Amino acid sequence: MYYASCGLTYKIISNVMSKYHEITISANAICKRLKKHGNLKRRGPVQVSNIELEAILKERMQLLPPTVGYRQMTEILKSEGIVVKRDQVMHVMRIVDPAGVENRRRHRLQRRIYSSLGPNHTWHIDGYDKLKPYGFPIHGCIDGFSRKIIWLVVGPSNNDPKLVANHYMESVQRLGGCPYNIQADRGTENSVIGALQSVFRQEEPGFGRENGFQHIASKLNQRIESWWSFLRKRFAQWWINFFMDLVNSGTYVSHDDNSMKCLRYVFMPLIQQYLDEIAEQWNNHQISLSRNAHCPNGRPNVLYAMPEISGARDCIHPVNEELITMGFTKTLPSTLSGLKEFDDIAAEMTVRLGLMKPDTWQEALKNYYMLYDALSTDL
Repeated sequence: MYYASCGLTYKIISNVMSKYHEITISANAICKRLKKHGNLKRRGPVQVSNIELEAILKERMQLLPPTVGYRQMTEILKSEGIVVKRDQVMHVMRIVDPAGVENRRRHRLQRRIYSSLGPNHTWHIDGYDKLKPYGFPIHGCIDGFSRKIIWLVVGPSNNDPKLVANHYMESVQRLGGCPYNIQADRGTENSVIGALQSVFRQEEPGFGRENGFQHIASKLNQRIESWWSFLRKRFAQWWINFFMDLVNSGTYVSHDDNSMKCLRYVFMPLIQQYLDEIAEQWNNHQISLSRNAHCPNGRPNVLYAMPEISGARDCIHPVNEELITMGFTKTLPSTLSGLKEFDDIAAEMTVRLGLMKPDTWQEALKNYYMLYDALSTDL
C-alpha cells in the first residue's frame, strides 16, 4: 500500500518487493490486490468541484508556508488520499492565492552538464545559513545520481565539525557504507567528515584522498546549491519572514542567550518535522529528464534503491561495524538549544508548565512565551 500511495508503477513495486522484501509477485498480481483494496495506484483523479477544492486548499494553506506552489500542493493532497489533476489545483490556487502565485514565479538557471556513475558515487554536502541569524542553521546532503536527500538536519550549529560529522556517521551506519566520493566547500566544518571518509576508503585498491573527498567552490557544488534554492522557495522564506517579525516586534532578542535557547528548544523539533516532510516529498516526486545532466529521470527513491533499472550501479563502499563505532567517537550528537544542561532544565520546566509538543507555529510560539517567561523568572 505504501509503495502504491507513493505513485510507483506496478512493475517497479514488483521489483522492489523482490529485491528488498524477498517476495516474488507479478505486476498483474499487484494490480489485482490493489483493486481489491480500493486500487490506490490507478484509480485516477477524483471528481472534486472547484468550489470544494477551493475550501480544501484554504484549509491546507492556513497550515502551510505561502511558498507551497501548485506542484507541491498536488503531492500533499495526493499523500492525503485526495487525487486531483495538477491543472485543476493550479487553476484554483490562482483564484485562492493570486499574490502567492505571482511571488513564486522564478526564471530558470542555465547549469553545467552533470554526470555520475550511480547512487553513492558522489554525495554533495553543504550548510544552509539563511535561518542561522535566528538560531537555526541547516545542514544537508544529496546524492548526485538519484538526487535523493541523504540527510537534511536543523541544529544549533552547522559549523562544528563534530556535529556535522554526526550526520554523516548516522547515514553511514544506516546505509552500511560510505560513498565513493564527497564534494564540499573548504569550510572547516567538513574536516572531520573528510578524515573519516579517508579512513573508511583507505584500504580500497587505487585509493587516493582526492578520490574520496574533494574541496570545491560553493558555486561548483551544483547539486546541493540548486536544491537550496528549492528549499528557499518551498520552506525557508516563510520562516525567515516569521522570525524577522519576531525580531522587529521585540518578541525575540538575538543577543539574549536565554531567548535564543528557548526559541531553539521550542521550534527546533517543529522545523525538523517540516524538513523531514519536504525531504520525503522530494524523494518521492518525479524528476523530469534534464538536458543539463547525464542522469536518468525518475523518482529519487527509486533511482537510488534500484540503479540497475537505469543501467547504473550502486557505488557504496561497505564499512564494517568496528570502523562505524570508531567513527562515532569522533563526533558529537546534537542538542536542541545547543547546551545539554539547558535542555534538561527546559524539559523539566516544560513538564511543570504542562506544555505539549507543538504541531503548528502558533502552538510553538505560545510555548516559547510561557517557557521564556518561566525561565527568566527562575534564572
